[in-house]
Amino acid sequence: MKARPATIPLGLTLLVMDSLIWLILGVLIATGLHPSLPDPLWIRVAMVILSWMAAAALLAAYLGLTRHMRLAYPWAILSLAIASLTIIFDDFGLSDLIVLILHLMPLALLIKDHAWYAPRTEAVAR
Repeated sequence: MKARPATIPLGLTLLVMDSLIWLILGVLIATGLHPSLPDPLWIRVAMVILSWMAAAALLAAYLGLTRHMRLAYPWAILSLAIASLTIIFDDFGLSDLIVLILHLMPLALLIKDHAWYAPRTEAVAR
């Protein structure tokens, strides 16, 4: 597929937004501004680390997709799927629904535009 589908910029923008959501969540937890966290420090530290790892994974997926790296497409699908599952299995509220939708939208666009992100290579007959 040579022509770039019109949905590619939207999908990549949403992927960056998802990364920023996880980065901001980590900052809110680290600064103690998240309203409903347990008191033990080790839990907050673990949540900060995991949030920033999620942000880094999604940012790496974005960078890989923009550079057409071969493993970036499955990495992006896996990262978004895992992030969506973590949201579903948490206490679910309105903010979780909004974030889940923001995770599922780029996932759906990645699947829709699969042929552009991961084109099939033509086999050469010998």
